[in-house]
Amino acid sequence: MLRRSIPASGGKTGVNLPEGKNLVGAFYQPPSRLGRRRNPCKPCRCAKLARRHGGKYVKYAGHLSPELFELLDASIERLMALDEDLLVRVVRLCCRLKADVVCADERESGYRAILNFGHTVGHAIEMVTDYQTYLHGEAVAMGMVSTPCASPASAGTAAPTSSGACCD
Repeated sequence: MLRRSIPASGGKTGVNLPEGKNLVGAFYQPPSRLGRRRNPCKPCRCAKLARRHGGKYVKYAGHLSPELFELLDASIERLMALDEDLLVRVVRLCCRLKADVVCADERESGYRAILNFGHTVGHAIEMVTDYQTYLHGEAVAMGMVSTPCASPASAGTAAPTSSGACCD
């Protein structure tokens, strides 16, 4: 369920080439369908999927939903313990948030670009590690952490700390 949920709310399909990730692709709007959970989330699979998509949860929370941000902040221990009920709630909220963005800007002519946050650096990390070291979501999360530090707006005013976070 986690693996299919966020991409299924509308996205782009892409093909990886030796020169880079997703360089050839198209927009894809999946057909409407209602699904139900067939199998409970197995802990090992659930952990991998949470690593794959966890950065997206944070991205949507920071950019699109104070409600989600508060939920994540208040529930970090439960998320780390892979609480299935909480993960389902978070995934449903993220799907709704992404669908709202996609509906507002189906062909990425402006607002939808917010969904790309962290992807440029993340794709570079994936490429230099031959797509073997990090899951996509992990690489994008690293890109999200590094992007504010590298932005022109922070030039000369912020420096990464030992944890990788930017501070004045």
